[in-house]
Amino acid sequence: MRARYLKTAAEFLFVVLAAVVALSSSWAMAGEAALPATEYQLEAHINGQPTGFISRFVDLGDGRLGAPASELRDLGIKVPDERADAEIVALDGFPGLSYVYDEAKQSINIETGDTNRTPKRYDARGESDRAKTSPTGYGAVLNYSAYATSSNLDVRTSLGSTAFEGINVALESRFLAPVGVFSNSAILGATLADETNALRLETTYTFADDDNMVTWRAGDSISGGTAWTRPYRFGGAQAQRTFSMRPDLVTTPMPSFSGSAAVPSTVDVFVNGIKSYSKEVAAGPYQIENIPSISSGGVAQVVTRDAAGREVVQSLSFYASPQLLRSGLWDFSMEGGLPRNSYGIESFDYQDKFAGSATVRSGFTDWLTGEAHAEGNGTVWNAGGGVVARAFDLAIVSAAASASTSDRGEGFQLYGRFETKVGPLSINGRAQQSFSAYDDVAAHNLASSANGFGFIGFASPGFITGLRNTAPPRAIDAITVSTPLTFDKSTISASYIKYQLESEKATQVITTTYSRPFFGNSSINATGFIDLADTTSAGLYLGVNIPFGDNVSLNGGLQSRGHDVGGYAEASKPVDQDVGSWGWRIRDYEGNDAYRSATVGYRASAARLEAGINQDSSGVRATAQADGAVAMLGGNVFASNRIDGAFAVVDAHEPGVRVMRENVVIGTTDSDGKILIPSLNAYYKNKIAIDPMDLPLDAEIASTLEYVAPSFKSGVYVEFDVKKAKPSAIVILKDASGKFLAAGSEGHLDGSDEPFIVGYDGQAFVKGLQAVNTIHVINNGRECTAQFSFGTETAVQPTIGPEICQ
Repeated sequence: MRARYLKTAAEFLFVVLAAVVALSSSWAMAGEAALPATEYQLEAHINGQPTGFISRFVDLGDGRLGAPASELRDLGIKVPDERADAEIVALDGFPGLSYVYDEAKQSINIETGDTNRTPKRYDARGESDRAKTSPTGYGAVLNYSAYATSSNLDVRTSLGSTAFEGINVALESRFLAPVGVFSNSAILGATLADETNALRLETTYTFADDDNMVTWRAGDSISGGTAWTRPYRFGGAQAQRTFSMRPDLVTTPMPSFSGSAAVPSTVDVFVNGIKSYSKEVAAGPYQIENIPSISSGGVAQVVTRDAAGREVVQSLSFYASPQLLRSGLWDFSMEGGLPRNSYGIESFDYQDKFAGSATVRSGFTDWLTGEAHAEGNGTVWNAGGGVVARAFDLAIVSAAASASTSDRGEGFQLYGRFETKVGPLSINGRAQQSFSAYDDVAAHNLASSANGFGFIGFASPGFITGLRNTAPPRAIDAITVSTPLTFDKSTISASYIKYQLESEKATQVITTTYSRPFFGNSSINATGFIDLADTTSAGLYLGVNIPFGDNVSLNGGLQSRGHDVGGYAEASKPVDQDVGSWGWRIRDYEGNDAYRSATVGYRASAARLEAGINQDSSGVRATAQADGAVAMLGGNVFASNRIDGAFAVVDAHEPGVRVMRENVVIGTTDSDGKILIPSLNAYYKNKIAIDPMDLPLDAEIASTLEYVAPSFKSGVYVEFDVKKAKPSAIVILKDASGKFLAAGSEGHLDGSDEPFIVGYDGQAFVKGLQAVNTIHVINNGRECTAQFSFGTETAVQPTIGPEICQ
């Protein structure tokens, strides 16, 4: 009885185990990610074209093959995003895909259409890796611009009297640190009567958050906004998106092209008839992104050419505009503080009422960008929104509406803009209209600034009234049409502008322009204009520009406005950026207000200098100007030309070494082996190099090239690791039989861990030599030893030997 129960229990347990095994097997068959019985490493082809190797082709049974999702993606097969990289995906799960497994060649050929393939993407901009921002050093910069003028010079001026009338100095100081930049700007002035004055302009602390593309400011700043809002000055805090921190990031939707090549081919892209990109593409679908284009409409032709010379030409119409943001990108500006009055007149004149504003722009799609703005100061509140859209790749259309409420009442504003290009014809139009008591913060800000003019004796009542009329314009309407002539090299344009302030008569101006190049790079242009509200102000201008060699140009023109007719002639050569450059300008205007002037300029290593003399109906005056900077970085002080952006101090540790920026010689290092480069492009890779030919013979350097990407208005210290080389010589080595040691033999010097290689004719370059030296060489599998002496180094590379190695 007991045995029967044990037998029944054993049979029951066997059945349960069998069921579990069967169920587990069915689950394993149902899940393709189960461990396979067989795996293959196969050479893969798609549509007959080799595409590489797949390390794990899995036999799923019944002649079915699969592979990890990650490897299929690398092969160019479009695997759904929800499939994990390690998940085994069956090839027969793709509709329209077939494959043939060649066991003998251990290869697989997959036949499929483009729907199952991921297009290979090519960026028409080329390499655009993000530049790693270089660390900012501690330092300071003081920019200055000094301008002095004389009083009226005439024959009655006695030799003992002074002709000095006054001097103004504009100063901008910056203090640099890894945690940000503190800046301050001011104007200092003095006159012959010893009347001195100082005017502060702006004081700001700026921190650049490169990772998030945000600039943080504390102090004086200008509010952000859109094309349909008005900015205002304030003192407070601000956070702004700054796309310029990422030059590798394309923020504007650019044209792209998708195609497919049956075999490896070459794709050429022509934009408006000019070749802008060329790329060899693999067989299969491809997509070319960020096709270079100007900011307007145009036509791109894509020419696909295979190895046999067969061509396929396709056309793509596009319209690109920086007003649009790429899909997923968003821009913003947020600020708050006390609005500033009397900027440029008073140093510290702020309102006691807090104001704040916020602006947001977002790329909903590549063809639609949304905008929103809000601002207020407790007295006025203003908010609105708008869109910028690309219409059928033919035009850019903008529309916005905003409303306000203030102590003046309520009002609203409508805004619209349109731009298109039809063939060679470009059309741009804008309409902006405000209704009722529409108001904004800028109106209150500027109106308060006008109050500060009461103490200025030279300010006329009309001038004050004009400044106080700071309400938003009632109307701004404008349209411009321009086109090059198809039968000539000329270009013509015409524009109409209507501008109307509150309670004032509208100004309506029509302008027409004609321009045409002629021999060489010369050009001629003519402009006519008329104010429909005051036809007596109609005018005409006719000018010509003739460039010559060495950057010299001649300009001349005739102009007529009302009853005033005059003409001018000017010859000039501007001062360029090279130290030691000279420039000059001579100008003569004859008319009701005759005016003559002559100036000469020179760019020294420490400043740009200019002197001039002017003559008009009031007399003759002389002027002088100096623009430069004093910079400190890394404990060194330099006098330099103006430093308006980022800069670098290069340390080559040796005097007289030529330093290059983007392969252009900037100058040579000073007696301390240093030089200042006053202009670098922020956030871009700036190529800085030194000329090794200027280094001493015994100098040793790991690299003569560095790339730096400074942040906003910062300074970077670039140090080239120039060291005094260890004593060295070329040692000629022979074996005991008198033959040169075999080329490629490796050796080492006693007391040194640096190996050396024997070259042809037994020559070896050995470093770290002392008065007496022992070297060991493995020559043809056998070690030999040589000893030799080394004397005083000479101006040329010493040669020792032949020495016998045995």
